[in-house]
Amino acid sequence: MDLILETLQKRLNSDKRKLKFYEFLDRFIGLFITFINIVILIIASLALDKLTSDSEFNKNNLFSQNTSLLLLIAFTIVLIVSFFLNIVIEIYKINQRYDEYKKVSNTFSYLIVKYRTKFINEKDLIAQTNKLWEKASKKTKIQIKRYLINMVKGTN
Repeated sequence: MDLILETLQKRLNSDKRKLKFYEFLDRFIGLFITFINIVILIIASLALDKLTSDSEFNKNNLFSQNTSLLLLIAFTIVLIVSFFLNIVIEIYKINQRYDEYKKVSNTFSYLIVKYRTKFINEKDLIAQTNKLWEKASKKTKIQIKRYLINMVKGTN
C-alpha cells in the first residue's frame, strides 16, 4: 500500500511540474497569438488608410490605381489570415479547457480512491475537494460540477 501511495505521490509531483510548464506555454502562446492579431490589425488599418488616401488624390494616375489594387489585395489577404488565426485561437482555447477539465477530474478520481481505501477521511476529502474547486477556473466550474456530482453518486 505504501508503495502505491509513494508512486502516486511521485506521479502527482511530476504532474505539478508538467502543469506549471504547460501553464507557462499556454500563456506564452496566447500572448504570441494576441500580438500577431494586433500586428495584423495594424497592417490592415494602414493598408486601408493608404488605399483610401491614394484613391482620393490620384484618380487620373494609372500607377496609383495599380497600387490601390495591390493594397486592396494585400488587405484582403491580411483579413483572411486574421480570420483563420481566430479560428485557430478558438480551437486552442477549447483544447485547453478540455485538458484542464481532465486534470481536475483525474485529481478528483485520485481523491475518491484515497477516500475509499480509507487513506483519508471524509473531512479531508471535503477539504481537498474544496481546494480543488478553488483552483479550478470559473469557466470550467460548471462543467466540472456535473462530473463531481456523478462521481459522488457513483455513476460516470
